[in-house]
Amino acid sequence: MDLLKYSDSDDAELVLAARQGNESCYCVLVERYWAIMVGLALCKVKDTDEAEDIAQEAFVEAWRQLGRLRDPASFAGFLGRMVRNKVADAIRQHVRERTVSLSDVPESRLPATDATSGNPGLTDEGRNTIRRAILRLPEKFQIVILMRFVSGLSTHEIARRLDKRPGTVRVWLHRAYKKLRKDLAPLARKEASKS
Repeated sequence: MDLLKYSDSDDAELVLAARQGNESCYCVLVERYWAIMVGLALCKVKDTDEAEDIAQEAFVEAWRQLGRLRDPASFAGFLGRMVRNKVADAIRQHVRERTVSLSDVPESRLPATDATSGNPGLTDEGRNTIRRAILRLPEKFQIVILMRFVSGLSTHEIARRLDKRPGTVRVWLHRAYKKLRKDLAPLARKEASKS
């Protein structure tokens, strides 16, 4: 490949040629933006190998989606968005790896089951109802509920680990509590009728 032949071309020319199947032109774009995209990823992931993997995945994805780029001159922004999306995916994966899986949580540590000392009559069926209610929550709500009640993290600690604002975490927790209260209302009535 004679990359020098294309090195003075602007992004739009390179993108248009790459869309026509000219891989050399895409290689020029990769060389042009590699360090920038690795640096962008490094701002969030702090590990050079992981940042390079993210950049590589973004370049592959950009190659596949080159036909969707409306303005060929905006390749850098297009690629930057892909890097940010890949970084977000990596961070979510890290959170999932650091967060205890609900199936691994001893029933005695489930949020409502922690109350079993105050409610020794809670049955296995009740515990399973609670587990199913948590599993029905959107993933981000599951994560904050588990981080709050299983790991015992404060709102600020959760926000720091998820790279979110504390206000966002409070809103997610509030919405999760609201949904759980609704989903668990029949269980609460059943438990209340026993006493």
